[in-house]
Amino acid sequence: MNDVQPWAQRFLRAVVDSTVDACFDNWIQSVEEHLSYPEIADGGQESVPDEPGLYLWGADRTVDNKRHLVPRYVGRAAGTLTLRKRFVSQTGRWGMRVGRYVLAPDTTSGDTPPQGAIACLYHNEIRDAVGDIRNSEYRNTLKPLVDPQSPVVRGLEAFPTSLVASFRSNAQGHPGSDLRLRHAVDWALHGGPDLVHLWVAFLPGITEAQEELRSAAIRWRRMNELPPLLNREDREA
Repeated sequence: MNDVQPWAQRFLRAVVDSTVDACFDNWIQSVEEHLSYPEIADGGQESVPDEPGLYLWGADRTVDNKRHLVPRYVGRAAGTLTLRKRFVSQTGRWGMRVGRYVLAPDTTSGDTPPQGAIACLYHNEIRDAVGDIRNSEYRNTLKPLVDPQSPVVRGLEAFPTSLVASFRSNAQGHPGSDLRLRHAVDWALHGGPDLVHLWVAFLPGITEAQEELRSAAIRWRRMNELPPLLNREDREA
């Protein structure tokens, strides 16, 4: 455990001590732990740990005239997959587990680019397709995914049919084949132009506490009356 980063060590101790919620509250509000999406995308890929670990995407968002930190997604890079490999696409093309979020420098965006590149490229089209969002819709954000009137389905109309088809084709019919597009809609709505409000925080060196981290994030957002995470485990009653 000596080679685990300080916040990761604290989180592991919190799991043992049953103080995960307090630890999560401190961690998510530690702004020095947040790396903005532009900071990573604009040549800062080396700031993403090149080792396995856990991560949390989030955004700054105003809800009911109050500014909140809004957790969006908890993920993990495990085994031989490092966080950097998980995050940074070296090809601009679909990968089931790798290169999901950021396009590497001097890499041409392919026909199935990473999530952040999609959200930036189609931000205005997504906003136009979604239109105005009521507070009740915002609190449910992109769920349910199959409701034709939900923001996510409206947002999917922003993408060229060729892009949607490329993802579905490259995913070979995988049920989550257009999931990256759905999540890109969420990022565009929460992150704003160029995703300037989007950030990520890392717990490098640990992978076994993903469930505890995700559960803490879900409890935290419910306590603060924020939208459900993109993780499928987070459901509104």
